[in-house]
Amino acid sequence: MKTKYKYRKWAQLDNSTTEKIIDCFVEDIPAIKVWKILWINRKTIDNWYLYFREIIYEECRNKK
Repeated sequence: MKTKYKYRKWAQLDNSTTEKIIDCFVEDIPAIKVWKILWINRKTIDNWYLYFREIIYEECRNKK
């Protein structure tokens, strides 16, 4: 069974919006500015940024 969202299992944002958040994260744009660009709740963006940082941390930790 294929999930509707390819980035997080229970995400309520569509994939294109999630990809925009990822692009902003990679470009090192603060969450408050992403909120002004995408008009998504700032707490949602903070949550996604935290999720990305946790993934990066786990990947770095597993490489050691």
